[in-house]
Amino acid sequence: DTTGILLYSALLNNILPINGYVWNKYHQPIPGANLIKGNAWYHAGLFIPEPDSDSITYLFTAGVTSSNPFGLYYSKINYKANSDSGSVIAKNVQLNNFPAFDALMAVQHGNGRDGWLIFQRWYTNFAPTDTFYIYQISPQGISGPTKQSIGSPHSTNLGHLVFATDGTKFANVSVMGLIEIYNFDRCVGQITSSVSIEMEQAT
Repeated sequence: DTTGILLYSALLNNILPINGYVWNKYHQPIPGANLIKGNAWYHAGLFIPEPDSDSITYLFTAGVTSSNPFGLYYSKINYKANSDSGSVIAKNVQLNNFPAFDALMAVQHGNGRDGWLIFQRWYTNFAPTDTFYIYQISPQGISGPTKQSIGSPHSTNLGHLVFATDGTKFANVSVMGLIEIYNFDRCVGQITSSVSIEMEQAT
């Protein structure tokens, strides 16, 4: 934030046992914030502050390529606890159990308080998919997902989702050449339309 580093996370290896850590602003491991599940290849980890809290954040992680643990997980951390050393409130809570497109992304709700997290699944047999899962993060916790099938299907787990600064559009790109723009309603958490720029190329 504007005051500097609050906390950060990294994965030390992508083999079992998955060995993810979270560090505090003093660059010390937060006690108990180890063995965080999920892969950290490119965009498979994301911090989202808990709405209406000045000290608690979610760390969402996605299992992308390892058969264990596939899925979307969250851990919850109070980074001001223990004199800013941090403490773990919850760890490795599973939200789904299937492989992820390596592109977790979030945007602020239209109410200026909550957040939307977008997760797209992947099939290990490279079957094309156009399915998105949208979760809402509010002071009451995590709700959803809303499931949408929209836009052009793609077959890879490597790509990126990125929102425009106003949160009304996001781009989806994949390593196999897909470039697509989606319109997003931040007030209801819904993808409303898509425009294809480049289709996925066969390998």
